[in-house]
Amino acid sequence: MHNIYVAPIRYLDPVLINQIAAGEVVERPLNVVKELVENALDAGSTHIKITLYDGGKTYIKVQDNGSGIASNQLSMALSRHATSKIPDNDLFNIQSFGFRGEALPSIASISRVAITSRTKNDETGFCIKMEGGALKQEPAPVRSDFGTTVEVSDLFYATPVRLKFLKTAHTEQAHVTDLVKKLALANPAVTFILETDKKIILDLKVDADASDQNFAKRLDDVLSKTVTENCTVFEAKREGIAIKGMISLPTFHGGRATDQYMFVNARVVRDKIMINALKFAYRDVLEHNRHPVAVLFLDIDPFMVDLNAHPNKTEVRFRDGQLVRSFILSSLSEALRESSKKTTNALAAKAVAYITTEQEKRPVCSAAPFPRSSSASFKPSGRIAFPTYERQQFQGGGAAVRFLQDDSVPFSSYVDQKPYAEIQKEPVVPIIPVEHDYPLGMARCQIDATYIVSEKNGDLILVDQHAAAERLTYEKLKCQVLNKSIPRSALLLPEMIDLSDMDVALIKEYETDIKNLGFMFDLFGKIISVKEVPILLEGCDVKQLLRDLLNDLAVHDAPVDFLMRQMEKLSTHACHTSLRAGDVMNLSEMNALLRKMETTDFSAQCNHGRPTYVRLSKKDIEKLFERR
Repeated sequence: MHNIYVAPIRYLDPVLINQIAAGEVVERPLNVVKELVENALDAGSTHIKITLYDGGKTYIKVQDNGSGIASNQLSMALSRHATSKIPDNDLFNIQSFGFRGEALPSIASISRVAITSRTKNDETGFCIKMEGGALKQEPAPVRSDFGTTVEVSDLFYATPVRLKFLKTAHTEQAHVTDLVKKLALANPAVTFILETDKKIILDLKVDADASDQNFAKRLDDVLSKTVTENCTVFEAKREGIAIKGMISLPTFHGGRATDQYMFVNARVVRDKIMINALKFAYRDVLEHNRHPVAVLFLDIDPFMVDLNAHPNKTEVRFRDGQLVRSFILSSLSEALRESSKKTTNALAAKAVAYITTEQEKRPVCSAAPFPRSSSASFKPSGRIAFPTYERQQFQGGGAAVRFLQDDSVPFSSYVDQKPYAEIQKEPVVPIIPVEHDYPLGMARCQIDATYIVSEKNGDLILVDQHAAAERLTYEKLKCQVLNKSIPRSALLLPEMIDLSDMDVALIKEYETDIKNLGFMFDLFGKIISVKEVPILLEGCDVKQLLRDLLNDLAVHDAPVDFLMRQMEKLSTHACHTSLRAGDVMNLSEMNALLRKMETTDFSAQCNHGRPTYVRLSKKDIEKLFERR
């Protein structure tokens, strides 16, 4: 046998302990800035300035106008396990962002730190310095304004191996900028200034004369007015939980989830429950791999959430995750539903910019006179039908009208529908145009049997008829699913599936929910006999379907992924059975489609997230002709 040397157990050096702790608390300059700014906020600061050099790798300074630290407590602020943040040893009622003094010793153990602070009771400020965890200067009087300034130089100089894991100065600066934006959103009454390499990157001031408008202004400053104009503000309360915030219209989105800001009790978080609820709320109104803009503030009783589940304090743990998820999802869904008939105004700006660019590419035409021949005639090309000052009488006889007026949509109603081109035209009846206050105006013509042209108070509205009809069909089918009236298909022979003890427990607990999804079954001990399945999933592997459903219930306490999959099936079915591009429509059918869109949720976008219509205002049209 080989001799194995066993080292004796010994106490670690305090500096080494702090350096190990720093490995959990401080990974990059962002973590230092977060700890220092949150300390400043806890001190009641209304003005915070962050200064960086080299992305924070060589120098970080956070200056605030808060309450300051008394001279006799400066040394304690750099000691482990010393804090002003826990009242009466109550770990369950922590309202502050962190424990002042908790992170400072860790930061001081891997860098050079100088803290200058002055309270309103002091005639002068005091400064203390530490390097690599060793005290270099006892608190000494210095000239200072009220508040605290913390300077951190040469980050990780005492643990150089960590320097290798830092990214470029530009990347580290970007991380800090994103953090400051989040902290600024959570604290709209606080001025934030971020300066990097002697250049002001963020200057988020507060208007003292319009304090009630600070949050709206802060949203504009952080996200831009273009973004906020394409978002909807909402708030909701239930069972001791409150949520408020702003989410983008489904037709306004980005390729990355960089504009998603989430807060729990004003703390910046990245919580899986909130992320999944947001994703699920947009599941059938957003294009694939696109992400909404969201600013979400969740307020919850501190006893219902653990805000210190992780050293970096960006992860939280809810006592009743299912309750929180259900509340957030229902609140987001309702907010989306209320704004579901709006489309982004960015589409019009994009269209104007595109057309203007294309016009600039074209050669300038010579001013040749227009021929004045009396026999000259204009022959329009393409399939465009212009109803001059005539409008077809609404009789509801077309297939499109029957489809739009039918509130019950069987799954196979429109599979064998005859082409709209075969529908005979109704007689044109000359009438005086009547203006109605319809949000989508009155149809004027159809272009290429694909797009409906509508007019509303001088605005031009272009509607993609297939995208619109697809959404209408999908919403009707979805109603059947959500109202638990899912059509089922009986299996020729029952599917017998062996279950584990956990599976049996899940099925017994969620039996009603599973049957509401369209599964009919009998349970015999550890064997389930599936007799009927949802008609949309007919032909699928029943065993795999059930496995996926049970996995959903085990992980999420709800059939999240299963419902997503079923909604995708509904979306595909709606796409294949709706009015299509190339189907000729008369004016009655066009107007019927517009009226149905005005009363249907989420009609501003198709099932894949694309817009169903674009509105060009009179101002936009004037821009096209350079009248503005």
